[in-house]
Amino acid sequence: MATVTCKICKNKIDKENAYHRVHITSGGNKQNEYYCSESEYLKREEEKRFYKECQYLLDTLFNETIVDNTRNKKLSELHKAGYSYEMIYNCIDDNRAKIENALVIKRDDFDGKNGMYMKLAYVFGIIKNEISKYEHETIDKKINSDTLDPSEVYHTTRKVKQEKRSLIDIIKGGSNGK
Repeated sequence: MATVTCKICKNKIDKENAYHRVHITSGGNKQNEYYCSESEYLKREEEKRFYKECQYLLDTLFNETIVDNTRNKKLSELHKAGYSYEMIYNCIDDNRAKIENALVIKRDDFDGKNGMYMKLAYVFGIIKNEISKYEHETIDKKINSDTLDPSEVYHTTRKVKQEKRSLIDIIKGGSNGK
């Protein structure tokens, strides 16, 4: 049996068991694409759609088409940090008023040669701050609505640094109970 490689996860799979799509390239040639399953392909297409929606939403917030590649790099950074494009889109959409107000208030600071880059850096700073809050709120909503299985929730523990002691505290026996 012939084996093919999944375009997404790069796993080797039987050609008969693979989900097959024919892609027409920009040159007009037909190219076969293979995936592990149809659901994997559909999930990838959904991510692509939300990526384009994020781009369009940012264009509308800036009231112009952004040709600076910084927007795409910043979106990819957030995605690589573990956020889905759907979550990024929802975060931008929910904080639209906050971003628009920030762009109006800081309008004079964004003039000049690097104005678009500075605007993008400022807006993505807002998004990075808000998306962590947004992520925790969506998890809390899922937990409260009982749609999330308790096994899907994980709790992290963080080691808290002890307060540094001065030389006087060490001589006296320590104020931290040591």
